[in-house]
Amino acid sequence: AICAEMIAFGRETGNNRSVTFGMQGLAFLAVTTLSFSTAIGISHKSNEIATDPIYSETVKISWATGAALGGDTAEARKAMDDLRRSSAAGVRLPLPLMARLVEGLAMLGEGELSKGMEELISTERDAKSVSREWEALYAELFICVAFTRISTQSAASGLKDLARNPGFVRYVRQARKETGTRLMDVIARCEAEGALGLIPISRYHYAVYLLHIGDTAAARSQLEDCMAELESVGITEGTERVRSLLASIPPD
Repeated sequence: AICAEMIAFGRETGNNRSVTFGMQGLAFLAVTTLSFSTAIGISHKSNEIATDPIYSETVKISWATGAALGGDTAEARKAMDDLRRSSAAGVRLPLPLMARLVEGLAMLGEGELSKGMEELISTERDAKSVSREWEALYAELFICVAFTRISTQSAASGLKDLARNPGFVRYVRQARKETGTRLMDVIARCEAEGALGLIPISRYHYAVYLLHIGDTAAARSQLEDCMAELESVGITEGTERVRSLLASIPPD
C-alpha cells in the first residue's frame, strides 16, 4: 500500500524519484513473494524512467535479484554487467553486499560452482562483521537457496562442471547435511525478527528440499502455509508457483 501511494503521489506531483522508489519497493516485494517475472518486469519499467543514478542502480539490484532467485542466470548476468559498467563509469553502487549475493548465485548457474559458494559465504561473513543484520539475513537466505539447488542436484549441470570445480564436493556434503536445518532456522529468525516478507520464499525452498528427501507431508504443510501467506496479500504469480508445486505432490 505504501509503495502504491508513493507511485500515485509521484505521478500527481511529477516527482520522478517518488515513482521510482515506489516501484523499487514493489519489485523487492515481488522478489520475496516468488513473483520473479513480476520483479524483473517492474525493474525494467522503473529503470526506463529513473533519472537519478542512485535510484536506477538500486532498481538494477532488484532486477538482478529477481532473476538470480528465479533461476534465470542469463538475465541476472545481464543486470550485473549493467551494474559493472556503471561502476566502471564512476557511479557508486548501492547495496554492494546484495550485488555480491546475486553474483554468487549467478556464478553457480554458470557452472562456477566453488567460486559461487565462496562468494556467498564471504558476503555473509562480511555482512556480519559490519553488523548489517538484514543483509546477513539475506545472505543466509541466498546460501539456503544455493544449498537447495545443490542438494536437489540442480546447481551442477553435469560431470563437466564438477570436474572443473574439484573443491565443490565439500559444499555438496554440507548442503546435504545442513539445508533443512538452515532453512528452518531462517524461517524461525524471520518470524522472530519481523522479517515476514522473506518467509514465503524460505518456505518454498524448504518444501522443495523436503520433496527431494521424500517428506511429502511436511512439504505439503509448508506449501499450504506459504500459499496462505501469499494469498493474504493478493500475490498472483507466487501463488501460482506454489500451487503448481503443491499439485505435483501425490496424495497420501
